[in-house]
Amino acid sequence: MRAVRSSEEESRSRLSAQYPIFPDNYPIENKVLDKDSHIGHKCSAISYLIEVQVKDLIVLQELMQQAERCLREYIQRITRRINNCVPEMCKLLEETKKRTESFFQTFGVIHDILYSVSSLASEERTRLIARRYIEDIALTLRDQSPRETQQKAENRTEEIKVYMSVLVDKVTEQEREAITSCVGCMTEDRCVQKSHHLSSKIYEIYKTFADHRKKRYLSQEEEFAHRSDRIRIQKFIEQLEFVMNDHCMKNTAKMHQVTNKQIAMLIKHFIRTGKVDQNIKSVLDCQSKLSLRMEQVYI
Repeated sequence: MRAVRSSEEESRSRLSAQYPIFPDNYPIENKVLDKDSHIGHKCSAISYLIEVQVKDLIVLQELMQQAERCLREYIQRITRRINNCVPEMCKLLEETKKRTESFFQTFGVIHDILYSVSSLASEERTRLIARRYIEDIALTLRDQSPRETQQKAENRTEEIKVYMSVLVDKVTEQEREAITSCVGCMTEDRCVQKSHHLSSKIYEIYKTFADHRKKRYLSQEEEFAHRSDRIRIQKFIEQLEFVMNDHCMKNTAKMHQVTNKQIAMLIKHFIRTGKVDQNIKSVLDCQSKLSLRMEQVYI
């Protein structure tokens, strides 16, 4: 952004240094007509360059707005995707919790039954088998890792819901701020049309000067018109310079500043969505570990 701004300032100073100035008053002679035609040609060339640069500045402003808008829409799509998957994730987590609790309750009942069998069995072999299963089941019931994994998944899910609520509020607030901060050239400013109109007027005067140069002699009316055109072309140049320097370039610089700030905030939001995705992966990983643990116990 700084490189673009410095390039614009350099171009502006270079163009300003080339603005030709007509002398105030002097007799209309052949040498004067040649000089006026030359200066008019130079003015016309510079005005065309300014017109092109005004168009480039407007395009640059549009690209900055588009970049900010596209990044914001992309982040909004990510937040919608996350918000849509969170309820389903909570539902699956609740089902996993119920299955885990049911699993341990069932094993607790089996443990009590086997304990009774080992106490009441008359055969030593039956008591030994029952005790072995009792020890295995007791080891499973003492294992806290499934409950800890389930609790970790629930904590992560709560963090996701709170984090997403805050993040969505921040994105919405920033969008409102971006809408209210209107910078840049507006459509009703008609900067491109104005620069084209002024450039065309300067070119028309140059063509008149070129015709006068070919005539080598002007009538009183033509001489009066020629002197008037000198004043007009200077005014058109000043107006064109104002459109570019005091309007378009200033608006572009403001838009650079505002857009940089908005995009920097959007990038922070994007990084935050990445952290939420990591938490979602952590929850899914917890559920996978729980399922695997249940399978290992059944085997």
